[in-house]
Amino acid sequence: MKRDPVILPAVLLVWAAVLLFVLYPMARLLVLTFWNNGPTLEAVRGLVGDWTHRTALVNSLLLAALVGTAGTALGFAFALLAVRANLPRWSERALDAVVLLPLISPPFTAAIALIFALGPRGLVSYHVFATAWPARARPRPSSPRSIPRSKRRRRASAPAATSRSAAWCCRSCGRRCWPA
Repeated sequence: MKRDPVILPAVLLVWAAVLLFVLYPMARLLVLTFWNNGPTLEAVRGLVGDWTHRTALVNSLLLAALVGTAGTALGFAFALLAVRANLPRWSERALDAVVLLPLISPPFTAAIALIFALGPRGLVSYHVFATAWPARARPRPSSPRSIPRSKRRRRASAPAATSRSAAWCCRSCGRRCWPA
């Protein structure tokens, strides 16, 4: 039996991506937390010593336990209802739609997680790799064409930018919006 030549490179690529985007940031985070000129627990002591951090930890653990328990109980109840009850056709479809909602929401959650991890001040991009976005790459306010014409006029009291080093004056609101 002959093997597909694409499988081995694909598997190696997936493992390389897992190593680069999952295991390396986790290892780097552990090193930053538990290593400061030798093994130390100072960062952990600082987190546990503050009552706000302890409260956040307890709340997170309590939420995880409650969500796990409630999700299991609700899943069991839906499964029992779908298999054992003689429901009309419309209620079976409604039950299917309700059960499929958790399958739809994770892409939104994943998108938010990627923004928090890889955004301008994200955990991976800023704190692990110590990269900073250049000033020109940052998002700017809306262009004047997207602002209604009635709000586009410049106020008479708005200061004008007189030199290249002065801030650019936005024509839509008359304020200094971003550096030149």
